[in-house]
Amino acid sequence: MSRQVKRDILLRDLRRSLEQLSWNAERQFAYVDDLGVDVDEIALEFDDLFRIAESMATQGLISDNFFTHLKSVDSQLSTMTSKGTEVWRREKVKDSEEWETLRKLAIETLRVANSD
Repeated sequence: MSRQVKRDILLRDLRRSLEQLSWNAERQFAYVDDLGVDVDEIALEFDDLFRIAESMATQGLISDNFFTHLKSVDSQLSTMTSKGTEVWRREKVKDSEEWETLRKLAIETLRVANSD
């Protein structure tokens, strides 16, 4: 598989993951309930893709601007994770400032992804 094809697949998957992070709580719950997993699975999916994006960024395969925005999403998720399991409870997913910030960062990062 060529580097370009790998890049295109990564970008498609990152956009999908960012969309999921930007969804409102009810839509996120429906998604994870269909999968039979907890809501932190949305974050884990992003984390897997972010690790690949790091490598591709060092190779110049994704823009610095996009990667900077991806890092802001990753940083927010790291901050949330450092707070323990409380932030992953459904009540917090619905109403917490951490989740609101995450959704806004995901939306902004999607804008950058779609303009690059």
